[in-house]
Amino acid sequence: MSARDTSPTDAFGITIEPQVMQDLVEAGFLAASRNMAPPALDIFAAVIAARPGLAAGYVGSAYAFLGAGMPEKALEVLRDAPPGMETDLFKGMASIRAGRAAAGRKLLEHVAKYADQDNLRDIAKTLLTEVEA
Repeated sequence: MSARDTSPTDAFGITIEPQVMQDLVEAGFLAASRNMAPPALDIFAAVIAARPGLAAGYVGSAYAFLGAGMPEKALEVLRDAPPGMETDLFKGMASIRAGRAAAGRKLLEHVAKYADQDNLRDIAKTLLTEVEA
């Protein structure tokens, strides 16, 4: 997930350089990938507070919640996420894991068809294949 942002000033008027924001997002995903949901969620909460218009904080939180087996919490945090293909991809994953397969498939099919990033399309297609297996 990218934390690219053209504005180094956060919602509180504090300057945070884009590379620092990128490093925070990467640290959060690293923690989440190691099943360290509490610190990952803290990091992503800070990202959301600093850049509420950036999907990475919401998507990262959803990733941490999914890793912790909490798909409903993932969907809850994604409700406030900016719209976009990354958000739809994670909403699709969380929906399927929360037992809402039809809604999840619809989101993943949308991402698989319309995402302009190959990696997002590929992930969506893989998830669709797994759901149908």
